[in-house]
Amino acid sequence: MRIRTRFGTILMVLVLTTLVAAVLVLLTNLHQGRLASRHLQSLVHHYIAGALGTLDTAIAQVRSVSHSLRPAELDDLELEPALKELLAGFSAGIGIAADLVFAWDGPPLGEIVEAQLYRVVQEALMNIEKHARASHVRVELGAVGRSVRLAVKDDGRGFDAAGASAGPRHRSAQHARAL
Repeated sequence: MRIRTRFGTILMVLVLTTLVAAVLVLLTNLHQGRLASRHLQSLVHHYIAGALGTLDTAIAQVRSVSHSLRPAELDDLELEPALKELLAGFSAGIGIAADLVFAWDGPPLGEIVEAQLYRVVQEALMNIEKHARASHVRVELGAVGRSVRLAVKDDGRGFDAAGASAGPRHRSAQHARAL
């Protein structure tokens, strides 16, 4: 638990430092842009774009560090009750009914695999909340031979798979993160 607290502190300092730097750069350059008023509009756009790039970097750093941490829920609970708690919180907070079918009866999955499975479900739930307009979610975890099978299904509006595969952020990216 001490390591988690230390990482949390490092994460917070990293984020705050990066965000403060972005704001200071933006304010400094906006002030300088006002002094050269003929270029004000282009300078504002340029420096706002730079600040947004810095913020994107901060977000990427936060994601990187936070995803490397084992979810705190798995410190106190095994995977099945942790997923039940995650789904209950999702349902209560968003108002989307959710259920879990946990049919794993194989050997222990190990901390790393459990953390990855938990993170994949978290990510899927966030995507469902943002995009699916669903009224029901079902998470199924079971065995297929010697492998783990995780499926997150919803009754939402879906998306055009052909169009999504053309873009840089494709469903396979989530699959790759899970491997």
